[in-house]
Amino acid sequence: MKILLLAIIFIDREIIPVIKEAIKYFPVITITGPRQFGKTTLIKHLFDELSYYSLENLDIRNYTANDPVAFLNQDTKGMILDEVQNVPELLSYIQGMVDENPSKRFILSGSSQFSMLRSITQSLSGRTAIFELLPMSYSEVKDSADNKSLDELLFDGFYPAIYAKKNIATFLYPNYVKTYLERDLRDLLQVKDWMQFQTFLRLCAGRTGNLFVASELSNEVGVSVNTIKSWLSVLQTSYIITILPPLF
Repeated sequence: MKILLLAIIFIDREIIPVIKEAIKYFPVITITGPRQFGKTTLIKHLFDELSYYSLENLDIRNYTANDPVAFLNQDTKGMILDEVQNVPELLSYIQGMVDENPSKRFILSGSSQFSMLRSITQSLSGRTAIFELLPMSYSEVKDSADNKSLDELLFDGFYPAIYAKKNIATFLYPNYVKTYLERDLRDLLQVKDWMQFQTFLRLCAGRTGNLFVASELSNEVGVSVNTIKSWLSVLQTSYIITILPPLF
């Protein structure tokens, strides 16, 4: 029997020095960004001295609901709370704790920009530095991407899983749409005709790098211009697309 040992390689992100500087001045660090873009890996690597808790875990969420103060006081140094948008009521307790003990540190992360940022700005204003972790840049992956053509780079994209050799683009993106986009966006948009919305997604993808005209999409998808703008706004806030103002 052969035993294979896989080396875990951490790719330094360009945002790391900024976060290290911010933690000196803010008791709470908040990191948002798309799902599967390396938020958990990053915060575990940067703050390995803190206990890690994922609030996707139902047992942990039940604990926080029954006794939030006991949960947050488990470690005198603080803790990492992943997917914190699942328990937004914890933020008010964190506010009181860092006010009483400024040396305590909480690292928060989440994939839902809507609910998370609304709760944070209400509860932790002035106490947290907020960062967005976006796709990897070419400079971050150039050591392993030098042998790729431009077409290969564009097809593969810049998800960490691809450069960590944990997945390939052919499998990653279709499953990302199924498991993340459809789940998250269904809740936010309450789309009645999901096939229509999938058409909208494909048409947006086909317009990458081109001028955006809402009325054109409206005609092709078969919904109103206001609906197109509403869907587009949600896609932007969900980190699925970015709209750049044209140079002119």
